[in-house]
Amino acid sequence: MNLMILEILTLGMLFSSTNAQLQDVVFTQPEEQSAGQFVGSVATSPSLTAFIGDTDRASLRYNILSDSGNKNGDLFRIDPFSGNVTFGVRVDKEKACPTSDLCELNFAVAVTGSSNFFTRVAVKVVITDINDNSPTFKDSSMDVHISEAAPVGSSFSLSPATDLDLSAENGVSSYGIEPESDTFKLAVIQNLVGTSQVYLVTKQNLDRETIDSYKLIVVAKDGGTPQRSGTLTVNVVVDDFNDNSPVFSSTIYAASFNETAGTGYNVLTVSATDLDTGDNGIVIYSLSTFQPPNKFDLRDKIDVNSTSGVVFLKKPLPSGEYQVLIDARDLGYPQRFNQSLLKISVLDTENSQPILTLTPVPNNDLPAGWVPEVIAGAGTVVAVLTVDDPDSGQNGIVVCSSLEPNFLLQQLGPGAYKLTLAGPLDRERNGSFSVTVICQDHGTPSLNGTASIVIHVWDMNDNKPIFGKSTYTASIIENNLKSDTVLVVNALDADEGENARIEYRLADDDGSFIISASTGVIKANKVFDYEEASRYEFTVLAMDNGNPRLTGSASVVVTIRDINDVAPKFSQDLYMFQIYENRERDSIVGNFTVTDPDTEEGGVITLSLQPKIATEPVVPFTVTKDGRVLSLEKFDREMKSLYSFYIVATDNGQRRLSSSVLVTVNILDENDNKPEFVFPGNQNFSAFVDIPIFADTVILKIEAQDPDEGKNAALIYSLSESNASDLFRIARVSGELMPNRNIVAGDIGTYAITINVTDQGYPALWSTRVLLLVVQSGSEPSTGKVIADQNVLIVACIICFTVIVSGAVLVAICVLKRQDHQRKYASSRRDHVHASLDGRQQYDLAITSVKDPTPSLDLNSSFQQQNQQPKSHKGNGNSLQDPSNVSIGDKMMNIPGSSSGQVFLAKTAITKLPETNAAKHDDFHSTSSNETSTGDSGHGSDEDMSNSMEQTNMPSMAVEHAVPLAITAASRQSVVRASFPQQNRAQRPSLSKSPPRAKNSTVRFDPHVSYDNIPPLRSPPPALPSQIANRRLCFDEAKEAMFHSEAAVISLAQ
Repeated sequence: MNLMILEILTLGMLFSSTNAQLQDVVFTQPEEQSAGQFVGSVATSPSLTAFIGDTDRASLRYNILSDSGNKNGDLFRIDPFSGNVTFGVRVDKEKACPTSDLCELNFAVAVTGSSNFFTRVAVKVVITDINDNSPTFKDSSMDVHISEAAPVGSSFSLSPATDLDLSAENGVSSYGIEPESDTFKLAVIQNLVGTSQVYLVTKQNLDRETIDSYKLIVVAKDGGTPQRSGTLTVNVVVDDFNDNSPVFSSTIYAASFNETAGTGYNVLTVSATDLDTGDNGIVIYSLSTFQPPNKFDLRDKIDVNSTSGVVFLKKPLPSGEYQVLIDARDLGYPQRFNQSLLKISVLDTENSQPILTLTPVPNNDLPAGWVPEVIAGAGTVVAVLTVDDPDSGQNGIVVCSSLEPNFLLQQLGPGAYKLTLAGPLDRERNGSFSVTVICQDHGTPSLNGTASIVIHVWDMNDNKPIFGKSTYTASIIENNLKSDTVLVVNALDADEGENARIEYRLADDDGSFIISASTGVIKANKVFDYEEASRYEFTVLAMDNGNPRLTGSASVVVTIRDINDVAPKFSQDLYMFQIYENRERDSIVGNFTVTDPDTEEGGVITLSLQPKIATEPVVPFTVTKDGRVLSLEKFDREMKSLYSFYIVATDNGQRRLSSSVLVTVNILDENDNKPEFVFPGNQNFSAFVDIPIFADTVILKIEAQDPDEGKNAALIYSLSESNASDLFRIARVSGELMPNRNIVAGDIGTYAITINVTDQGYPALWSTRVLLLVVQSGSEPSTGKVIADQNVLIVACIICFTVIVSGAVLVAICVLKRQDHQRKYASSRRDHVHASLDGRQQYDLAITSVKDPTPSLDLNSSFQQQNQQPKSHKGNGNSLQDPSNVSIGDKMMNIPGSSSGQVFLAKTAITKLPETNAAKHDDFHSTSSNETSTGDSGHGSDEDMSNSMEQTNMPSMAVEHAVPLAITAASRQSVVRASFPQQNRAQRPSLSKSPPRAKNSTVRFDPHVSYDNIPPLRSPPPALPSQIANRRLCFDEAKEAMFHSEAAVISLAQ
C-alpha cells in the first residue's frame, strides 16, 4: 500500500512539472546498419522507467526534435507510440565522424503526454567501427627521383595511404613492397597526430648507368578482419637526391591571446631549416591537409605565410582551445616536408552575445511550423528554443521572452524553452505569424540575441463560397454556335486549399446552358432563336471541397438579341469608269448600285473611299448616297492617267458589316498640248552641209514630241511653201529632210527653211520652227560644231535691223516722189515679209536693183498684182523678176546687202545669222523718231512678242524664203544692195498663218551636215544710181511694212 501511494505521488509530481529534465539515454550500434534496424527504446530506458509506470507510459508520445543543434536527428526515426528508435538511413561512421575514432551521435526526443506533460530526453548513439574501407593512396602512382650518389639507407617520402576506418584495429597497419625488392625497402614513421609517414629507403648503392629507373608496387594493409589493402605504383627515377627534410625549431608551439584579436593578428612565427642547398634547402610553410579535431574547421579562420612562417588570423576566433598542424616543405625533388603542432588558447576577456536556436514542433499530424485554426487552444506547443552563451558568471546568465503577444515562452530547463499559443488563431484574419524571441544576458554591458520563426495557421473549412453578384445578367445573339461563351460567374471562398476549391453547378436549367465546374464559364448548349424565346432564367451554385461541403448560389438572367447578319452587296465585282481630262470638279464619273437586305440600322449603308495602296494620297473622288462617283479636281492625263480605289459600303448595325468593290477610273486624253520641237531648237537652229549632196539623201532629221497620246500625239511634218520647197522636202512621219535634186556648187548659200509640225488631234495643234541650212563647199574649213554663239547672232540682227530701217526711210521718200512708177514696178517684183514695229516710228526705204537695172517701178500696182496672183510661182515669175526685191508682210521692199553677215527675211520671221565682221550694238534705234525698239540688251523677249502677236491675232512669224542672200553694207551709207543667184528665184510666199515655234530644243545634225563658220559670200556689184533715186513708198504703207519687219528682227535676235 505504501509503495502504491509513493508511485502515485511520484507520477503526480512528474506530470505536474513542466520543467522535468531526464538523464541521457545511451545506445551502442555498429555502423552500416540498414534503415529500420532497431537501435533502442526510449520508453524502456531507466531514465523513464524509474519515474513512470507501464500504464502511464502508454499515454506518452515521442518525437525527435529537428532543431539546428540536433542535426543527427535526421539519421534516426522514433515510433511516436512505443518510443522505439530505429535507423532512418544507413549510417557510415566515416561520414558521420570523419575526424574522430569515437563516434557519438546525439539528438533530443520530445516526450509529451496528457495534461500538457512535456519533457526532453537526450539520446546518444555510439557508432562502432567495422572494417568496411580499404586503405587508399591519394594517387594511383607517383614518381620518385633518387640521386645515384645517394648512400645506402637514403629514404624518400611517399604519399601515405589513408583508411577511412579510424580505429586502431581497422586502420592502416603495415606497408610493404610486392614483390620484395633487393634495392629498396619501406620505412614507416608515426606522426604526432597518429598518422604515418612512409619512406622509400635504399638498401644498396644505385648506378643510373646500369639501371636508370625502377617500378615498385607499394602495398598498404589494414589490421581488420578480413584484411583489406591498397596499392601505389612508385616509379623511381635515378638522379641527384634531396635527402634532408625541413626541421622545425620546435616540434610543438604554443600561443595564447584575447578573443578581441581581430583579422590580421600575428599569432606567432614558426621556423624550420633544411640542411640541403639550393632549391632543396628552401622551406615553404602551409597548413596541413589533415588537421586535428576542433570545434570547427580552422582553415578559413587562420593561415600561415608561406615564406616567413608567420601564423595570422583571417577571422576572429571565439574563446577556447585549438590545435593547428603546420607543414614545412622544401623545394627539392622529390619534395620533403615536416610537421609541427601549434596549440592556441583564446582567452575569454569580453561578454559574448547569446546564440539562439528556435525549432518548430509538429502538431496534430501537421508539418512542423503549422497549427490548426480554431481548434488549437492556449498552451499548444509550436516550437522549442535552445540558448547557448559561451560566457561564464553573470555574462552567462540568460533570460528569454516572446515579442509576439499571441505566443508565450516557457522555460524547460537551463538553456531550453518551449513556445506555446496564447489562444486560438483565425487563419482568415492572419494566415501566418513571424514570431521573434529575445534572450538577454546579465553581463555588463548586457548583450542579447534574437531568433525568429514563421508559424503558419492551418485552414479549417469555416467559410462558404460567395458570388461577386447576387444576380448575373448577360445576352447572346441568335444563330449562335453551340458552346459559345455566354458569361463567366465567379465565387470566392475565404478559406484556402481544398476548402477554397470551388465546383460550379447549374440548377433550374432546362439544358439550354452548360457550365464549367472549375472555371465558372457558362456556355450555350444549343442554337438560340430570338423568335422562339428571348429570355432564360436559372440558378448557379458554388460548392467548396471542404468537409463538410459549403454552398453559395446566385441567379442568372440571359437575354437573346437579334443580329445584323448580312453585309452590303455591290451589283458588280469591279467597276471601270472613264472621264476626259480637264473636266470641271464634281463631274459625274460613273454610277454604281449597292444593297443590304437587313432592316433598321442594319440596312442603313454608309459609303466611303479608300486608296488601293495605303501609301497613296487621298482619293480625288467622292461618292454620293444615290450611287454616283464624282470628281474632286480637274485631271491632267499627262500627270496621271489611271486611278484605282475601293468603294467601301458599311451598314450601321450593332455589329457593323462591310464590303468593298474595286473601281478603276481611266483619264481619257484631250488634245491640250501642242507639239514641241527637239531639233531645231531655240538655241540650236542652224546646220551646215557640204556639197555635193545627192537627191533623196537624208540631210538631217527633224524631231518633235507631244506629251498627249494616240492621234493627239501622232505628228505630221511639213515645210511652209516657198522657193526652198522646190529644193528640199521633208518626210511627213519621220521628219527626215532631203533634197529634191542634186545640190551643187551653184546652190551654195544659206537657206531659211520653215518647218511645221502638226498633231492629228481635234482641234489640231501645231508648232513652227525655222532651220538655217548653210550649204557650203567641202573645201572650206569646217570645225564640225554648231554656231551657238548667240551674241554674234544678236549683233548681226542689230546690223540687219539698222540697214532695214535705213532702207525703209529711203523707200518712204521714193514713194512720195514717184508713186505711180513704183506701183507698176511692184506689180512685177514683190515678196512677202512680216515684221513688227512700233507705230510711232517712221522709215524711208531705198530699193536697189542689182541684176536687172530696170526703170522705177510702181509699188502700189505691184501690191495689187501680188494679191491677185496664185500663192506659188516658179521659174521667172512676174512677182519677183528682180531678185533684189523681197516681200515683207504684204508690202514690197529691197533687202540690203552687207559683207558683215547674212540675213534671211521671210513671211513670219526674220532669222539672224552669225556675223563675221559686223560691229556690235546693244539696241535697235529708229532712224526717224530716235526711239529704241526691242533688242538683245534686255528690252524684250520672244514671249513678249508672242503674246503681242496672239493679242492682235497676227500670224506667227517664220522664214519662208530660202533664197541665199549676199548682203553688203557700205559704211556710213543707208543705201543697201542685194544680189541673188539666178537659178533659185524666190517663190511667192504663202499668206496662211503658221504655228508658233517651240522653245528650248537641242539641235541634232545628220552625218551630211557640218557646222562651221558661215562661208564668206560674194560681194554684189555696186547699185545703179537710177535704181536708187526717186523710189518712195507712201508713208502709211512704209510704216506698216516696218512694223512687221521690226517684229521679225526682234524674234530673230532673241
